[in-house]
Order: sequence, then C-alpha cells, then structure tokens
Amino acid sequence: RLVVEAVLASRAGATPAELAALRAAGAATNEAILAVALAKRVGTSPAGVAAPVRAGRSSWGALLRSFGLEAKGVDGLVRQAIGG
Repeated sequence: RLVVEAVLASRAGATPAELAALRAAGAATNEAILAVALAKRVGTSPAGVAAPVRAGRSSWGALLRSFGLEAKGVDGLVRQAIGG
C-alpha cells in the first residue's frame, strides 16, 4: 500500500492529503489508483471522483462510463496518469 501511494504521489501528482482522504473514505488500493487516474484526467479531487461509489450511489463501471470510458480503457488511463 505504501509503495502504491508513493507512486501515486510522485508520478501522478496525488498529494498526501488526497490519498489520506481516499483511505479515510474506505477506498481500497485499486479504488485509490482508479480515483487518482480519473481525477487527473478530469481535473478534480480523487475523493470527489470516488465519493459516489463509496456512498453506494454509483458503481465504478457507471462512473467510468460517465467519463466516456470503458473498463477495457482503465489500464491505459492509469498508465497515462503515472506517465508509464
């Protein structure tokens, strides 16, 4: 978990406060990665991206579709976010 957070901070530009907010909201590691990548794409906070899912108002699939993405595009989204 710490390694993932270090990569999200150093390569995707997530702040420690953003990562802490995700963890406080109960986001798992895979959810944190996806939230950071989506937030970077749309210019908002990772916690804001994850909020509808964490509150049970949406699924990750529906959220991806709302941003014009499909699940098969997640790998490319994450690679783009971390510069890989």
